[in-house]
Amino acid sequence: MNSLKNQCSQFYWCCLIFSLLTASLRAQDTSSVAANPDFLGGHSFAAALIPPDPLPAEGLSQPAGSDPTQLAATAQIVVPPSLLSDPIPSSQQVPFTLPSTAGNGSSAAGTMNGFDGHPSIQDALSAMLPGNFAQTRYKWYGLVRLDGIFDFKPIGSNDDFVTSTIPVPQGHGRNATLTPRYTRLGLDTSTPSPVNDWTIKTRIEVDFFNGNEQQVFASFPLRVRFAWIEMGPLVIGQAASMFMDYGVFPNTLDYEGPGGMVLMRQPLIGLKLPVATSTFLSLGVEQPYSDIQWFSNGSWVVNPGSGTITTPGVDKNIQEMPDFTGNIHYDGDFGHAQVSSILRRLSFQSAAGESYNQLGYGVNLTGSFHPWGWLTGLPRDPASRNPWQRSRVLGQFAKGRGINRYIQDVNGLGLDAIFDPVTGFVALDASGWFVAYEQWWSQKLLSNFTYGQNRTDLPGALPANTYQAANYLSANLIWLPFERMGVGIETLYGERQNKDGQSGQACRIQIGAQYKF
Repeated sequence: MNSLKNQCSQFYWCCLIFSLLTASLRAQDTSSVAANPDFLGGHSFAAALIPPDPLPAEGLSQPAGSDPTQLAATAQIVVPPSLLSDPIPSSQQVPFTLPSTAGNGSSAAGTMNGFDGHPSIQDALSAMLPGNFAQTRYKWYGLVRLDGIFDFKPIGSNDDFVTSTIPVPQGHGRNATLTPRYTRLGLDTSTPSPVNDWTIKTRIEVDFFNGNEQQVFASFPLRVRFAWIEMGPLVIGQAASMFMDYGVFPNTLDYEGPGGMVLMRQPLIGLKLPVATSTFLSLGVEQPYSDIQWFSNGSWVVNPGSGTITTPGVDKNIQEMPDFTGNIHYDGDFGHAQVSSILRRLSFQSAAGESYNQLGYGVNLTGSFHPWGWLTGLPRDPASRNPWQRSRVLGQFAKGRGINRYIQDVNGLGLDAIFDPVTGFVALDASGWFVAYEQWWSQKLLSNFTYGQNRTDLPGALPANTYQAANYLSANLIWLPFERMGVGIETLYGERQNKDGQSGQACRIQIGAQYKF
C-alpha cells in the first residue's frame, strides 16, 4: 500500500509541475500570432519545429498540409514520382523540428530547395570534374539541442525513455541528466539527370546517439542515421523501413517515443510508385537480422555475436534472406492512412551445424486525422488554418509474429524467436500500438498527449523475469517563441511488466530547447 501511495504521489507531483508551467506559458501567449510555419510538430520534441519541407527530419512529425503529397491530394491531382521528396519517408522527424518558409527552406525537413553553392568555387570544380557538377544543388542542415532530464525512480536509459530498461524489482534513487545527443548534422544534394527527367538526390545524416552514454567525459560519438541515394522512384542505401510510417510519430520531447511504435532505419532497396490519385505503393528489400535467444549450457543467451556462419561449434543466429516489406499510402484532405506489411525468415544454427527456420510476418496500420478541420472545413493553404484546424489525432497498431526487432522498446532483446532443445525453434507473437492527440492552443503554443502499449506472448520456457509488456504515457507543452526556435516541457510515465507478473514504474520530467539551421 505504501509503495502504491509513493507511486501516485510521484506522478501527482509530475503532473502538478507540468500544469503550473503550462499555465505560466499560456499566460505569456494570449495573443493569436500569425502562423509561424517554422515550428510545426511530429515525433519527438523536434516535431514542433519541423518545416513543411519535402524531406522530414527525425523526432517530430510534419504539420498538416506540409507534405507535397498531401497538398496534391487536396488539389485532386496525381503527383509524378519526380516531384516527390522521398520515395520512402527517409528521416525520422526531429523532436522539436522547425519548418521553414524561405525559398531555400531548411533541409532538416529534407527540402531540396537548397543553396546552389558559391559560383566561383563550382565553376572551378566543374572545369576539373566530368558531369553536371555545376548544376548540383547542395545544402548543409542540422539542429542544436539540449535537454534536461530528471528521473524520480531508476530507469536504465538516461537520454531516452525506454520502458524495457525499467528495473524489476523497482529499487530506489533519482537521477538528473543534461544531454546534447539529439543534436544533428546532415548534407543533402540534388542533381538533374537526363534519364526520364529524374533528379538524383542524396542524403548523409549523423547524430550523437552512438553506443552507451559517455557522461564522464561529455563525449558522444557520431552515429550514421541516413546514407541514401534516390533516383526517380528508386532508393538505395540506409533509409527508413517501409514497414513504418513517419507521418504518425507523435510530437514528444522524448527521443524514444511510445514503446510500441514501429521504427527502423537500415540498409535497403526501395521502390515507390503512384497507383491512383494520392495513393502510392512502396516495396522494399531490407537488411535482415534474427533477433533471437537460445538455451545453452544452463542459461539463456541473447544475440551474443559469438560466431559467424563460418565459425564451427558455436550456436548463432544467421541471416539467410533479406526482409521483404511494402506499404500502401493514401493522403486525403483531412489526414492520411497507411497499411504496411513485412515478411521475414528467422534462422538459427546450432553448435552441431543444424539449421532451424521460422517465418516472421506482420501488419502495421497507421493514420492521422484532423477532426476539427473535418467539422469546420480545412483551408487548402496550411498558413490559413487556425490552431484548432491544425490539431490532429495520430495512431498506430502493429501485430505479427517475429517482428519485435521493428518495435521500438523491444529491439535487441532477443524476442523475435527463441530456441529451446525441448520445444525447438519458435517465433513469438507480438503487438504494439499507440494513440496521440496534438492540440494547438495558439499559433505558437501546442500540447501533445500520447498513450501506448506493447506486448509479447512468451512461452513457458523463458525465465520469469523476461520482459513481456509495457505501458507508456506522456504529456507536454511546446512553445515556439520565434523562427527556428522551440522550447518545451514534458512529463512521462512508464510501466514495465515481466512474464511472472511483477512490474516496475518510472516517472520523468524533461525540458528541452532546440534551434534548427
